Amino acid sequence: MASMDSVAFLTVKEAARYLRINANTFYIWMRQKDGPPVIKLHHSRARIPKAAFLKWVDSQQLKGVKKRA
Repeated sequence: MASMDSVAFLTVKEAARYLRINANTFYIWMRQKDGPPVIKLHHSRARIPKAAFLKWVDSQQLKGVKKRA
C-alpha cells in the first residue's frame, strides 16, 4: 500500500486497517449509511476519498470517539 499521504482514495480494507476495525464492520457502516463518505463504483467496489475520510475521523474525535491511528 502506498503511504496514506500519497493517495487520493482508499479501499475499504485500507480505511478499515487505518481505523483498526474489521473490513466487515466498515461494510456494515456503508449499508447503514453510517461512517465516512464512500463512493460506490460498482455493486462490489467502493472507494473512500482520503480527504473526506480524514475529516470524518477528526469529527469523530471531536464527538468524543477515540481516534485510532
